[in-house]
Amino acid sequence: MNKIPVEVFCQITSYLTYSEKQKLLLICHYWHDIIKNTNLFHSFSVKGRRKFEAAIANFKTHILYQRQVKSLRLTRPEVQLHELLELPVLFPYLSHLTWQDYSNQDYANIELGKSQIQHWQKLKSFEEINRFAFSLSLLREGLFTSLVQIKINFFMGYNNCNDLFDYLPHAPNLKRLDLICISITLELMEKLHTNASQLDTLFLTDVLQASSGFDTAYETEQQQLAEIDQSDTVDMQVRKTQPAIYLQKLRLKQFRLENDDLGLESRWMTYISNKYTQLKHLTIYALGAGRSYQPYYEQKLGSIVSSLSQLESYDVNLYPLTKHILIPMDQSSTTLKKVNLLDDISIQLSTLVESQQKEYIETITLRSDLLNSEIFVMLEQFSQLRRLTIESSSKLNDGFTVPLDTVLQGLTQLEELTLLYCNITLDRPVVNPEKSKLKSLVMERAMMMNVSIDIMSFIAQTCPFISELVIQGKVKETGHGPLQVHFPEQYFRSIKLYILGNQFYKVSNGSQVMWYTFCGKTLLSEQIEHKDQFYVSIAYKGASCLKIQGVNIPC
Repeated sequence: MNKIPVEVFCQITSYLTYSEKQKLLLICHYWHDIIKNTNLFHSFSVKGRRKFEAAIANFKTHILYQRQVKSLRLTRPEVQLHELLELPVLFPYLSHLTWQDYSNQDYANIELGKSQIQHWQKLKSFEEINRFAFSLSLLREGLFTSLVQIKINFFMGYNNCNDLFDYLPHAPNLKRLDLICISITLELMEKLHTNASQLDTLFLTDVLQASSGFDTAYETEQQQLAEIDQSDTVDMQVRKTQPAIYLQKLRLKQFRLENDDLGLESRWMTYISNKYTQLKHLTIYALGAGRSYQPYYEQKLGSIVSSLSQLESYDVNLYPLTKHILIPMDQSSTTLKKVNLLDDISIQLSTLVESQQKEYIETITLRSDLLNSEIFVMLEQFSQLRRLTIESSSKLNDGFTVPLDTVLQGLTQLEELTLLYCNITLDRPVVNPEKSKLKSLVMERAMMMNVSIDIMSFIAQTCPFISELVIQGKVKETGHGPLQVHFPEQYFRSIKLYILGNQFYKVSNGSQVMWYTFCGKTLLSEQIEHKDQFYVSIAYKGASCLKIQGVNIPC
């Protein structure tokens, strides 16, 4: 159906009403998913040696199944080297391989046949958790010529990556590099970008910031360059450092200082400012739980964003958003689309409101346990806001209280709302509430504090376009009957409910009514009514997916 021209679709469905057309599209979407997922072994996972042996024996018996496997994940399979090398041959259409070994086995010496080489060279994605990375040998032998992304977790090995970066020219199509547990210098970072200049995504996690002669001199020389006249000739190694012009996404997490605390050294921030000038997405989570700010963080962040005119996403926990960071954004004509704010939310939002960025931001994530009602007034000033996530960082029952009616009535352009670890309430009754454009409402680990019936009734009344609903959490029983998730005239893409402590669910899809009872993780379908018990009543007109307590229910 998605390939039929619009004119043809309109012609063949002209006799249908709008709601009937909606139902038709939902049915087509449902069958598309059914047909697409009938490939039983499209994504296959094996854990342990015994299961690995059984799986391989089964695939060798059923040859047709071998061609179905496109994604394979192996966890602690304890395989021999020759078995590992034979996997892409056994599965000729394999494009993604995840290898979790956790052993001290060294795969330095490998020998491959011509057929093995040809099949390994077709692989598009490789992930590995291994102190002695098998992927280094594969890179060295030129087996990753088609590889687009690679993720290596050195599992507390803190590899210096020198050999890895030496072999990167053997992966000419590599676009995404994700490294975990490494020790690295800025000099090695230069080698990385020299040998893989085509990278567009770089993720570095759990990093020891080692130093070399290059690193020691780097920031001093940069300061000197900033002080001299541009026309002067200076013979300095750093002068030859070229920007990584293709890198668009940079994520740095858990960078360790010399005292083993978490943070980002000044020379690294200077390097980021000079090296990554074409970034669209910047994520830096390098601050520890103590949140000890370094005195240079604010100035360095301002320097970084001043050169990022294409920046769309800013998610940095090193330092709060201040005028000294936002003014360079405005001056560089940055049009920020997404921002994540952690703690000091009111101050950061008020600073954002005073900047030009408030005119462009479409997605905001707030993480804190000290939010106040003023933030909702400030959020109303973001005219382009479409997606909002509020997460209480306390993750306890006394999480932040979110008045749902205040949010939806104030943010009328909002399309997606996610509430995590929050207490959901209604602030004040509204006789004729304004209709919202909300399409997705996700409430996870939530507590509905006041009359839950009124909350769900308010959602049904104000959200005529909602197509995704997720409720996971507790409901405060009020003695007013069941929790009614009633949308009898609406079609849903997805409904997921997990009401903690609840055992009974009543489901009505317009054509039939079914009762479901959960005993532990077991789902029982029955016709017996349980109206004398607290239960959840669900009513809808159509849905592509209905999941209750993790179990798929026939729609």
